[in-house]
Amino acid sequence: MGSGANPGVLMDTLPLLLTALTQRVESVRIRRRTNMSRYGAILSKFGLGLTVREFATARSRGEVVGHHGFEQAIGALAAGLGWDLDSVDVGEVEPAVVTTSPRVGDHMRIEPGQIAAVTHAARGVLKGDVVIDLEITFGFFEPADEVAAGDDYRIVGEEQVVDLRSSVGFDSFLSTVAAAVNASAAVVEASPGLLSMGDLPARSVAAKGERRTGRASLGATTSQD
Repeated sequence: MGSGANPGVLMDTLPLLLTALTQRVESVRIRRRTNMSRYGAILSKFGLGLTVREFATARSRGEVVGHHGFEQAIGALAAGLGWDLDSVDVGEVEPAVVTTSPRVGDHMRIEPGQIAAVTHAARGVLKGDVVIDLEITFGFFEPADEVAAGDDYRIVGEEQVVDLRSSVGFDSFLSTVAAAVNASAAVVEASPGLLSMGDLPARSVAAKGERRTGRASLGATTSQD
């Protein structure tokens, strides 16, 4: 089973659940702005810490690739809605913020004049219209930035528009770990084959914290007996 944050939950399963609030979906728009300051070696594929000129050169050489998983997230979301898309168009990674002051993460320091955030986007097209519009900004954010960490989901339905906004944003680092752990129990009872998070019942991938506590208590009692 394929699982994680992007794709897995935040870019396909969560918006798919939100579509239940409208009878017919016309389009899905997602904007994620995720803080990458805790990450290490993976930052090189986004081009963070490069100057604009260095970024352009690295991208032309195929060294800046951005986010992997747009096609899978869009495909899973489209499948859940019964859409047979004409195409999935993935754009190029683009600089979003060039810092004027040092920014320090757990494994990287970004100096003034270097790129502190990049944007990567993809579109799902159906009958000539963009029906799935995904965009993620990855970076080291500061309060003064025009771009701030957070997540916006918009489901345009036949009878209403559904908006879900988070001013802080879901932590992709923690969310990926949690999604994999919580889904692991569901895999045991799942049908054989390649599955996505959307193929499983919501209850089966819900948080397992209470079950973990129960097992710990049971184990303690057994050992005392």
